[in-house]
Parts: sequence; C-alpha cells; structure tokens
Amino acid sequence: TLTLSPSIDLLEGTGIAVSGLLGAGIPTFPPLSYRNDSGVPATPPFSSAAFSGSTLALTLSSALAAGSTHTLSLVADNPPYAQGQPPVEASASGVVTILHERANAKSEHPGFLWPMWVLCPRGHYSPGVQQRCVPCPEAHYSGASWGRNMTSCFRCPRGAWSPEGSHLLDNCTCSEGYTGPGDVDCDPCPPGEFKPARGPGECTVCAPGTYSEGLAASHPEQCPRCPPGAESPAGAGERSDCKCSAGFTGEDGGN
Repeated sequence: TLTLSPSIDLLEGTGIAVSGLLGAGIPTFPPLSYRNDSGVPATPPFSSAAFSGSTLALTLSSALAAGSTHTLSLVADNPPYAQGQPPVEASASGVVTILHERANAKSEHPGFLWPMWVLCPRGHYSPGVQQRCVPCPEAHYSGASWGRNMTSCFRCPRGAWSPEGSHLLDNCTCSEGYTGPGDVDCDPCPPGEFKPARGPGECTVCAPGTYSEGLAASHPEQCPRCPPGAESPAGAGERSDCKCSAGFTGEDGGN
C-alpha cells in the first residue's frame, strides 16, 4: 500500500517517482485499487505508470492538491517458487521525486503562481499577469475543482451574497432584501415587505400604517409612515393604500 500526500500542488502531466519500494515480487499496473483523500474508491489519477527495479514512475492525469491524501493498493506477483503463498505487499516511505513537469512559462500566466504553475488555493484566483493569488471578492466563489485555470471567480446567483474568499456555491446566501435558498436566484422582497438580514429567511410585511413601493427593501425604515390622518393595512405596497382615517377626508395617499 502506498500513500501519497504532496506538499505542493501537482498539475496534470507532472511525473513523479516513488522509490524505495520494499517487498518481493514485481508490482503490476494498474493499481488494484485507489482511494482519494476522502477514502472513497476512485479512478487512479495517472495516465501512465512504469516500474524500474524498486522505483515506480507515475504521470498524473489530473491535479493533486497540496495536503491531499491518495492511497494506492498495488498488485504484486509472487516469484515462481512462492506461487500459492499469500501475496507480498509493497510499501515505501519518504520523499517522492518530481521527474518532469509542465515546462515553466517564459511569462507569467493568469490563474497560476509562476513559474511553478501552482494552482491558486480554493477561494482564491489570479486576476491578471502577476505572481499572487487573491481572495474571491464578496458575492463570488472559486468553485471546488483544483483542475481549472483560476483566472476568475464565479458570481453568486442573482440577489445572493457570499463572504470574501468563498469557494462553494453553497456559500452564497440571499442578500438583504432578497429571499430564497441562495444557491439559485434569490427573489427580491415585493412592495410592502422587507428583509433586514442575509440568509434564506422570508420577507417581513411592513407594519400597519406604513407602506413600501419599491422592490428589495432591506430595512423597516424603508416602510415610511402614511401621511397624517391616513392609515394602511399591513403589507401596503403603494402610497395610495394609505386611506383617510375616520374623521378625515382627502385623496388616498394624500394628507
């Protein structure tokens, strides 16, 4: 069993050598099984593999993120005199060697840290030709994939907001004045209602004696009081909903 946990991001096309394999027999490729950092069986992220003595050379078919854990269980053939015996396990420990990587760019590339082409971490992007990654701005997210060129961040759905440095669509929640789940478009509060907090909550109706004519009101102060001598039901969405109180006369919505 081999466990790989890179200390830097390794991109597709990078070649690595695992040396110091211990155990008899000749392992064969593909690995018997592979588990990603969540412990879930998955397709091995290698486009090629070859053995030279006790060294295993691998070429990555997809990126491996720094700090992630990748476990391989290899098949090992017993020598002829030991056929029928329990299989021999191969193991190795230490530092792997990078055999080759994508050619270093002669100029800086947006989305990567040059010249090592290290992917920007989750929640970050590289917006231009520079040597630094910056957090995604508010109301944006990077996406969870390590394999894409992170030159920009995705915008949250309409009416949704997320904190700086977000990397998941689930980080997007409805803004003040908007209602809905957040990971899809949020709807503005209708006239006569408001919502003061971010999140999936419902809009609140304006109090009796007030009204609100606009969309996406985010504070009760956006529900002004009816003119003197007029009153309105809760949730009034127009000034004309303010009707003259008993003992008063005049046009609806007026003094």
